[in-house]
Amino acid sequence: MRAGLVVLTSSLLVLVATACGSSAPTPTAVLTPTLAPLSSSALEELGLSETYAFSSMGFSMAHPTGWLTGVSFRTNIISELEEDHSKGFPNTPGIPRPTKGYQVTLTVLSKDVYLKRSARNLDGLLSRWASGYGLKAPDESVQAQMFRGTPALRVTGTMGFNRIVNCLIGQNEEFAYLLCLGAPTEMALAEFTPTWERMLASIKPVGE
Repeated sequence: MRAGLVVLTSSLLVLVATACGSSAPTPTAVLTPTLAPLSSSALEELGLSETYAFSSMGFSMAHPTGWLTGVSFRTNIISELEEDHSKGFPNTPGIPRPTKGYQVTLTVLSKDVYLKRSARNLDGLLSRWASGYGLKAPDESVQAQMFRGTPALRVTGTMGFNRIVNCLIGQNEEFAYLLCLGAPTEMALAEFTPTWERMLASIKPVGE
């Protein structure tokens, strides 16, 4: 199934600035070239025939046929394999485990409850996920971009017990979020990245 899904090579968004090494990343809303949205029939041809709604963030995402969906603590999960799905996802503080297959996770935190005002910037959010979930990435893999019209960080590295991830970190008025694709190996992550980009490009407001 993985090979059939890996069909695209272009990136979802142009990465506009390196985040680490400066006090605050400064993405610009002017740079928003993305993969063009696909019709439902085109998504089905790519094997992305099902949709899951992340109600806390108000958007939905297409995902591969047959993947499992659910919620574990404050994290929404979309899993390729039952053995990964049944493990759930740790509450904060907690350390995510490696996956045998691919798994998408969206963790959402109330900013009023969990974040000091001094931490409500992209660097602060990155530190929050680094301390809470063991998110680690080399400086060159942390880059600023736009996601759904607001500044975000794209991070490639490891999380928890060596879970290989590509993540988006950002916030809206109410919540801070961590949206990740987890993979069993770096090679597997690279192979699935084109499909991951299409999944991100499929995101739209719930109800549309």
